[in-house]
Amino acid sequence: MSNNLHPKAPGRNLATNLVLRMQATLLWIVVVSPLFIFPVMEVRADFQAAEEAYYKGDYAVALQEYMADASPQSHNNIALIYYNGEGVNQDKREASRWFRQAAEKGNSEAQMNLGLMLETGDGIEKELREAAKWYRKAAELGASEARESLARVYRLLEGITARWYRVDAERGRGRAQYSLGLAYFQGEEAYQDKVEAEQWFRRGALQGDAQSEYMLGLMLTSGDGVPLNESEGAGWLQKAADQGNADAQYQLGLCFLKGKGVKQDSDKASIWLRKAAQQGHTGASETLGKL
Repeated sequence: MSNNLHPKAPGRNLATNLVLRMQATLLWIVVVSPLFIFPVMEVRADFQAAEEAYYKGDYAVALQEYMADASPQSHNNIALIYYNGEGVNQDKREASRWFRQAAEKGNSEAQMNLGLMLETGDGIEKELREAAKWYRKAAELGASEARESLARVYRLLEGITARWYRVDAERGRGRAQYSLGLAYFQGEEAYQDKVEAEQWFRRGALQGDAQSEYMLGLMLTSGDGVPLNESEGAGWLQKAADQGNADAQYQLGLCFLKGKGVKQDSDKASIWLRKAAQQGHTGASETLGKL
């Protein structure tokens, strides 16, 4: 949907993936690639007609056919028509409305486009947290540049303390990786994103940081923000508990007590709960008192 359209490849549909991108400080739109044709693929008549009309410069007909098709891709293309003012008065707020409709239906291009408009305040109110949400959704769908865009917004959202954590975290210091992970986990010094938190906890855990091992284990055994993996989580809790982390000792004791990620073993549960209680862990003392 730009003036620099990718030439149509012989024997292929006209359908193209169109994404708003950031180059330096400029906002621009690029064409990614034509859709591949599979023998079983059903070509939607309205979408085909819309694409043909668009390439002929008949934007009014293209707009009408895109609306008739009503697919997420068509909604994304309608947004681009309004964004560029092709055959209609340029209206970026209306464009954002169509991008949002497509984004909510799982179109990663629209999620990127809406994210960029929200990040830059291009025609709509600037909202970095909302931009991060849509970049995250696009990243989860595999959009190639979404992760980079997400990282860029996260840096803008980080507080001063989190920025200092990042400096050391990126240098490979385990405790800083834990601290940055905690910032994302709690959402106080950074945008709350438990997937991002898990990645930093994992980096710290791989370097033997007990706090990182504990938080990673806790997230995995509870499925808090990440896919549930009780056995892996219990393994990380074990590593942290072996280093004397009282919280990990308590949680590991509960794992053995309930058979969560490990074979149920009341004796081992008591051992770990007692270790935690000896360090003043209230929860461990209360649990022991009920056994």
